[in-house]
Amino acid sequence: MLKSNQNYYSVIIIGCGPAGIACAIQLKRSNIDFKIICKKFGGIANNANNIENLLGFPNGVSGQTFVSLLKQHFENLSIQFTKDNIQNISKENGDEMFHIKCENGEYYSKFLIIASGTIPKKLNLLGETELLEKNLLNYDIFNFSYQNTIKSIAIVGSGDAAYDYALNLAKFPVKIDILQRSEETKCLPLLQKRAQDNSNINIIKKIKLKSLIEDNNKIKLKAIRESKEETRYYDLIFVTVGRSPNITFLSDELYKIYRNSINLSHLYFIGDVKNKHYRQISISMGDGVKSAMKITRNPFFRKKNE
Repeated sequence: MLKSNQNYYSVIIIGCGPAGIACAIQLKRSNIDFKIICKKFGGIANNANNIENLLGFPNGVSGQTFVSLLKQHFENLSIQFTKDNIQNISKENGDEMFHIKCENGEYYSKFLIIASGTIPKKLNLLGETELLEKNLLNYDIFNFSYQNTIKSIAIVGSGDAAYDYALNLAKFPVKIDILQRSEETKCLPLLQKRAQDNSNINIIKKIKLKSLIEDNNKIKLKAIRESKEETRYYDLIFVTVGRSPNITFLSDELYKIYRNSINLSHLYFIGDVKNKHYRQISISMGDGVKSAMKITRNPFFRKKNE
């Protein structure tokens, strides 16, 4: 593959969350040609009700406002991003370039940054897929659009995301149940207190879901609580039971590299895709800047700029 090919870039970034965006901005400042591809600009930062631990925002900032500022930063620097679904990424032995196959095109690069973030875990319950297809169930909140027909919402989970979603939705005239399988709440204490103090939010602990069935455009939820079976009805349900690294598109060879944490000078995994429990915007942005700086120090670009 020759560099003159229009689908070749020195660097390709997969993902437009805080990690990928920070990497792109740093590469732009270093005058390195790159392409950034993502499914949704901003990633799961769009889900955040209020980001309170990000320097420079003493009063906090909503996820959607923060993402709009990131987009403005791109526009100010004339950085374009390509919206597409990644299907496969490979680099066979002896091949000096990465091959990125998307739904709407194919690209090649010398360096590759994987900043693809995470994907939500599913409940794997009867009826879950059908409810998702009918827009009665979701895993992310950024697509939520309030309608006055929505009176009751269930949020499954006990972590930060579950409580953050609840607080975000509580500004609407709806009743919200947080359904926890365990007695223990795993979110930050301040989120728990805010939810407990909100009259629109009800926290239900030690409830085990058995099935989710569509019933007259409502969700019929069957569960076990205190050794008794019970049925609950909701207009909408959000599932927040954890997230997994978004790496399903990696070839077998690249997956082995990821799994074994092998360091390659031309391949970087940054942000939530590799940070496990340390999924914070500030950490992801630092990852992005650091990876870009490492790339600019690579002999490939030093020789190019001589």
